[in-house]
Amino acid sequence: MNHREQSLSLLVALLDLVRAGLPTDVVRLAGRVGLTTLEAEASLGRLASVGLVAPGSPRLTMTGLALATSLAEARERRVSVAA
Repeated sequence: MNHREQSLSLLVALLDLVRAGLPTDVVRLAGRVGLTTLEAEASLGRLASVGLVAPGSPRLTMTGLALATSLAEARERRVSVAA
């Protein structure tokens, strides 16, 4: 998985955790996406640098929420088409 794919996967994982009412800590995110904690932290840093997550905290910004929602909806459409 390249950096872009890691970052997009983390965005959707963050949204999934928020929707489920679960904590959004780095360890939980890394496990959801299949990354090491260091890889997840690096991806979160990249996402923060472009304004998609809050700096220093795995929380979506409004822009990140919009993008994560779009990605999740696209994922759900792909799953329903495949079924």
